[in-house]
Amino acid sequence: MKEIANNIIKKIIWSCLILLIGVVVGYFLLVLVFCIPISGDRYDIIAGTHKLEPYFPKASIMTQEDWLHVDSSPDVLDYSTDEYIIGRSLSNPDKSVFSFSVEFYPRYWGGYVTFFRPLFLFLDLSEVRVLIFILQFVLSIILAFVLYKKTNQKRFSLAWITVYMLLLPNTLALNFQYSSCFFIAVVSAIILTNFDTWFISKERYIYLFLIIGMCTSYFDFLTYPIFTWAISMVILLLLSEKNNKPLRILVRLFISFISWASGYVVFWSSKWIISSIFSGDNIVLNAYNQIRLQGGSNKMNLLDRFDSFSSNWERLSFAPFILVLLVWVVFWTYSYIKSGLHLDIKCVALITSSVITFIWYMVIASKHTTDHSFFTWRNALSIMFAILVLMSMTVLSGSRNGGESKKSLAYVKRLTVVFICLLLSAFSYYLVPAEKTNVNNYMDIDIHKSIPAQTPNAYSYSFVPTHGVITRIES
Repeated sequence: MKEIANNIIKKIIWSCLILLIGVVVGYFLLVLVFCIPISGDRYDIIAGTHKLEPYFPKASIMTQEDWLHVDSSPDVLDYSTDEYIIGRSLSNPDKSVFSFSVEFYPRYWGGYVTFFRPLFLFLDLSEVRVLIFILQFVLSIILAFVLYKKTNQKRFSLAWITVYMLLLPNTLALNFQYSSCFFIAVVSAIILTNFDTWFISKERYIYLFLIIGMCTSYFDFLTYPIFTWAISMVILLLLSEKNNKPLRILVRLFISFISWASGYVVFWSSKWIISSIFSGDNIVLNAYNQIRLQGGSNKMNLLDRFDSFSSNWERLSFAPFILVLLVWVVFWTYSYIKSGLHLDIKCVALITSSVITFIWYMVIASKHTTDHSFFTWRNALSIMFAILVLMSMTVLSGSRNGGESKKSLAYVKRLTVVFICLLLSAFSYYLVPAEKTNVNNYMDIDIHKSIPAQTPNAYSYSFVPTHGVITRIES
């Protein structure tokens, strides 16, 4: 017992040290990168090109229409946030670099500038996007390869490739905001898969998930953060030894989440303290109020919170997505008839991980995920990856005798009918054509502008869910 207590204390001390080092390194990276001067010509070329693009376009239909307020397509690009990211990455300090690096949008670290600012010195907007696409594609292939190498099963690699396709690679490459969580999730998953024995032995994965949470807080704008935990967590469960005790598997699940959440929350809150010191404002209180607002703690009831999940699930009713998932259902059904069904504690852990993601939607960021479902729907792919891996784990290799297969076939037919009925029920609300509305028919409500006046096309947005339709409120 004493040895266990000492081990826990040791891990807590090391975690605190990693957090402290991370805060110092993160801050000075921002200071260092803003010491790099950006010429006005580079600003005109890159920011000027972006301003010519449509406002909230679809990646699949590049028209001038504002698609954010028309339908629930999953490929809508967030023009507004990218405009901010590009403008911030190209800005030169007009005060001390030590305060300039943390004062603007003080609730977020804005670590993305450590990559985009150096890139914009040499590459234009289209070149950076192509580079991002190449890197994302290569990393996805590497992750699929190392998964196959470790498990000797193609199905787990296919599960990842499916999730990569559902993320819509074209939108990830075209929208800088959507890239941060992807890179963090995939790079950490590759590292964990390659060095799984080292991380799992002596519970070193605790530090990995702590760093994943820190990186998510540093680079992301609350886009789909839970995804960065879920991908590595599923792989951690997948690669855990088969002879592990059931309790240990479940403990690993919860410890990985606690480590990730600790890194995410503590590292994020450290930025509020740093910003408060340099700006003289109470950023901690401001951040606390925003968390309460975005979590819907003041006004959202239980049904509103279910609507938060529903508004994100709606994006997955995209016809190509349904087709891909039906292929997986057919694969699972065929494999079950041929090989049988296998259940163990890992299956329970994967289902539990999906519940954690669902709780994220219901409790942690309910209002935020409702208002910004056009990009937060990717959080739901955390559940999808867990389900696809679960489906792959529950079917065994080999085959059964004919008599047993015939007997199983009757049960499978019933289960398939039930599953398809449930699937159609889940999507039926979204498959019914909505009444056509005029895109310009918006509600005019005066609200405080939150985008600097010098930003072109400056709007302050709020989104109100009305029977599955997002309404723009324009100031």
